Amino acid sequence: MPDLAIVVIEGGARRTTQRDRCEMGQRVIGTGDRLVFVVGARRSGTNWLQRILGSHPGIHSLPGETHLFDGGIQPLLDRFTHGTPATPTTGTFYVEEPILLDALRELCDTVLSSHMPGTEGSRLLERTPEHVKCIELILALFPGARFLHIVRDGRQAVASLLHQEFGPNDVRAAAAEWRDAVVAGRSHGGEQVLEIRYERLQAQLRNEVRRILDFLDLDVDDDVLRRADQEAAVRGNRPHGSPGRLSHRQQRAFNHIAGDLMAELGYEPTTVTRPRPPRTQPVPAPGPPPHATAAERQYHVDRLLAALRTGSLNGDDIRALIPASVNIEMKDEAGDVVRLDTVDELLAAVRDDPVLTRPIVGATLHTSGTMIVVVNVHEGPATRVWRARFRQHGLVELHMERLPS
Repeated sequence: MPDLAIVVIEGGARRTTQRDRCEMGQRVIGTGDRLVFVVGARRSGTNWLQRILGSHPGIHSLPGETHLFDGGIQPLLDRFTHGTPATPTTGTFYVEEPILLDALRELCDTVLSSHMPGTEGSRLLERTPEHVKCIELILALFPGARFLHIVRDGRQAVASLLHQEFGPNDVRAAAAEWRDAVVAGRSHGGEQVLEIRYERLQAQLRNEVRRILDFLDLDVDDDVLRRADQEAAVRGNRPHGSPGRLSHRQQRAFNHIAGDLMAELGYEPTTVTRPRPPRTQPVPAPGPPPHATAAERQYHVDRLLAALRTGSLNGDDIRALIPASVNIEMKDEAGDVVRLDTVDELLAAVRDDPVLTRPIVGATLHTSGTMIVVVNVHEGPATRVWRARFRQHGLVELHMERLPS
């Protein structure tokens, strides 16, 4: 059966449809310089900000939260590994990262382009608070995208979140969620992420709207500001909640989890006058961490090799995979062994090895007790052998050998 094609005829002329463009390999969104994402901790005013900006004639807002990246693309991405084709880890599939990203970019382009406004220079605005943890992923797919990261007083955001059906029941969990979201948004500084304070948006609406629209390269005039004023005044658009809704015990718990970040952000500290009651039960001493299973050790190696090959994790994330006590060695083609004293030295050595970024054309994996050996044959050909040794509580040795071509 031949492939079906859709052609729209207008006035005797053929108009290229979105399907045509996709079949011809043409991306509608391209680098994503017309994409804008409103992100932040939940109950921080993302909906309010979207409604205000959506009143601009050059902005088309997607209705609701799409969760396209945190609920769709990221979980799909987690099913793939880029470290070695020889991995036996259940639920993963090896593919070269550039190939996977190109396929995901094509998918997202097809989905989002159907909502892209036709006016030149206009913006498509998407709001999903949880996308604050997907900024790096979105930029990998659309390097021209921009982000509006709104930050609200954590006590207000947490107090509001605790009163929602979809929120956590425990103030500690809510405080940790707020803290992690804010830290994630602030970890991506630079020209493509603009931080907006909820309180400043309330107090200086027009000035903040001007600043945001300048960031988005959109025109601002009196009519735009008037529309923003009207939308901001709609009661149902604003989040609710105040520090007074947290009990003394809740405020103490919040301060323990997120007090340092609140101080870093410049918010006034909460003074809790009620004394803390003494503990009635002794806190048991923490026991040793559980032994890692074979599957957990393999997953650890998969993540580590993928991160070293692709640079998908920053230095701090890689340090979490390689404790400071790990013995790190590299052996060159001549057989000389160099001991690396720090993770930074390992990262520098990996960056200086161009073979690691080449596609892998063959691989084998061997396990012996708590030792995992990965042999990756890269294009060239050039071979890199990784040996990772574990003890009961984690990685203790990492050895990489460059075999002669």
